[in-house]
Amino acid sequence: MCSIVLRNELRKSGFRTSGPIFEAATEFLASAHHESSENTPFTALEQTGISDQLRDIKEYVKKAYSLSAKQMSRVEARLDEAEKASRRMGRKDWLPLFSGTLFTLIVTDLVPPDVTQHIFMMALHGLSHLFGADAKPIPSVK
Repeated sequence: MCSIVLRNELRKSGFRTSGPIFEAATEFLASAHHESSENTPFTALEQTGISDQLRDIKEYVKKAYSLSAKQMSRVEARLDEAEKASRRMGRKDWLPLFSGTLFTLIVTDLVPPDVTQHIFMMALHGLSHLFGADAKPIPSVK
């Protein structure tokens, strides 16, 4: 039921909720939640990887999209909050927090859905290994 509501909210916001990218992301989130049954903390090396990936995402968004200073500031603040949370939360708790962070960007109209979708896909490409994801390759966003 929750996934139906989420899909409907995303669809209303203009987020593409069908196709290989969305399906791969959905499959990853479902499998990562079930496969990583332990809520182990991220190691120092993993936290560095998360920080690096989120920094790369912020830099990419800044260069690739014409966001206002206010929009970019809010994107950076949300990603910074997620990065800080990775230092205090286990991986199983952090993944839905991060997904919720991106969902918030969409439903509050901070950034267009295609920007959020690209952020999400970059994060999946760069961080899926932290969740024991042995999933199919995630299609690239064009």
